[in-house]
Amino acid sequence: MKRLFTLLLAALFIFTFSFSDVAEAATEFEDNDSFGTATQLSLAKNTDGTYTSKVTGTISDSYDDDYYMFSLPNPGKLSVKLDRKVGTKFSVELYNVKQERLESYYTEYDDAKGVFEVFGQGLDKGVYYISVEYYDGSSAKVPYTLQLDFTQSNVYERENNDDRSQANWIGLNTVYNGFADDYDPDYYAFKIDKPGEVKIDLNSNPQTEYRIELLTNNGNNLETWYTNYGDNYNLTNVIHTGLAPGNYYLKITAYDGEKENVPYKFKVNFNANNYFEQEDNDAESYANALNLNTLYKGVISHDSDYDYYRVSVPKNMHLALYLTRPSDTSYRVKVYNQSYSFSETYYSAYGNNSLSHFVNLDLKAGTYFINISHYDGEDNKVPYSLKLIERDTTPPATPKVNAVTDKSTTLSGTAEANSTVHLQVGSKVVKKATANKDGNFSFSISKYKGGTTLVVFAKDSSGNQSKSTSIKVKDTTPPAAPKINTVTDKSTKITGTAEANSTVYLKVGSKVIKNTKADKYGKYSISIPKYKAGTTLTLYAKDSSGNTSKSASTKVKDATAPKAPTVNKVTTKSTYVTGKTEPKAKITIKSGSKTLDKGTADSKGNFKVKISKQKKNTKLSVYSADASNNVSGARTVYVK
Repeated sequence: MKRLFTLLLAALFIFTFSFSDVAEAATEFEDNDSFGTATQLSLAKNTDGTYTSKVTGTISDSYDDDYYMFSLPNPGKLSVKLDRKVGTKFSVELYNVKQERLESYYTEYDDAKGVFEVFGQGLDKGVYYISVEYYDGSSAKVPYTLQLDFTQSNVYERENNDDRSQANWIGLNTVYNGFADDYDPDYYAFKIDKPGEVKIDLNSNPQTEYRIELLTNNGNNLETWYTNYGDNYNLTNVIHTGLAPGNYYLKITAYDGEKENVPYKFKVNFNANNYFEQEDNDAESYANALNLNTLYKGVISHDSDYDYYRVSVPKNMHLALYLTRPSDTSYRVKVYNQSYSFSETYYSAYGNNSLSHFVNLDLKAGTYFINISHYDGEDNKVPYSLKLIERDTTPPATPKVNAVTDKSTTLSGTAEANSTVHLQVGSKVVKKATANKDGNFSFSISKYKGGTTLVVFAKDSSGNQSKSTSIKVKDTTPPAAPKINTVTDKSTKITGTAEANSTVYLKVGSKVIKNTKADKYGKYSISIPKYKAGTTLTLYAKDSSGNTSKSASTKVKDATAPKAPTVNKVTTKSTYVTGKTEPKAKITIKSGSKTLDKGTADSKGNFKVKISKQKKNTKLSVYSADASNNVSGARTVYVK
């Protein structure tokens, strides 16, 4: 009966007491030792829009309990403050209108001046009670000051929300606030009308690690994560997943470090997407349906997370699976049918985080499962994309390749649009390039020797390979000018070196009179008639591509000695030796091995060389040498 009276009084209080526009000091009114006799408090509005109520009271003895009642016409955050005493600890408790205890905390021994927050809490509108009691230390007539600060807000938790049946309903894409304990979980409920991607953010805290759980409508756990100690209180993503339409719950507690009345904030971000995985899809029986030729997205939450997809193949089909390849994660992908007559396991390589061709699948009509899980590397909330398409089995057309010379540094041509063009030299693929949307391709190459065979083929996105195009590098570099060995007026061959296997041409005047082919070492030899000394012979080479070298010329050297000179009579009185020889020839006169003198014949071959007078019967030898230093035989005369 007493409790019924208290509830009726509280209901009357809701309608008769509201926020005040003027701050009022209050004092407890004894006997306020029960809910039914609680001192009524009024919250006064501050200039900053918050509300405050301050009351002074006295704990008369260890059995004295002081109760206060106040009303909140709107939801918001309540901060309960009390001054501290050197010799006394107080117990401060918060109750709802049903007299159910929501919070219970104790003050510390302290001589600091002023009031200090004992606890904070988010509350719904309604009537509440505060009790101040003796807890420890001195209990004889201990004065205290109780202060309530209230901020109206729709984004604070509303106690009592300690189980799913009392969960606070929250909106999506909105930041909410609460106070966590290790023993008193906070539950929140939210509804998703469409399938989509869910990202749940929770702040970090330098003093506390939080635990957050995502639950299904019937309370089954989908995800559990723990925050780390942080240097700030910023929101950070803790859960990333996909959900089907329905009701879900969040459960938040303080896990480690400071565990009592720790403030937190969180946000449930939602983006509608019919093609995002829908948890719980961790088994065949919960596999998500996957349509062909449709891009799906999902998240591998941890190393033991398995995402199952079910696909119906209506007929025998050539399929290709495309998959994201992260730079720091490798996936295990298992594809199988219900009878396991087809069962294959594949492992992805590290990539560049883009969607790319993963594997070709040739499947018979039937139902298949695709199971994606973590294999290696990073395993914390790794997003992925996948797409199963009907594979193109038609190879691209053979690429067309523009001419390539030994001076080319670019290979270009046309191939199937967006295909990958491969350049192969010998047995090795040395370059790849992607044809643009118009089918044009071009990529840089090294310079190749003339005659080198280049093989070009294309592959489309399904891995089909075209026939190859083979081209030979065209030789556009002329051979070096031939080198010519000495040719004399007695030579019947002209020899030398030129580019290996080139054709060497001999030209006299303006007329080509002979040619021959250099061997594999570049040596050549051409039979010739004897040419007069001074004749100019010109040679050049042509390679198999028709490139012509520069010309090399040589003059036929004089290798024929002059006839022995004609010498006139020489007497003991002669001071000159005279005679006739080849024009401009050089004359040498010797006596034994001794050269007496030298001279030069004039343009008509006459010569006159001064000597000293010689004794009778002295033997003189006269020689003639031409411009090529060919020396005649000796003409012998005796001094008369």
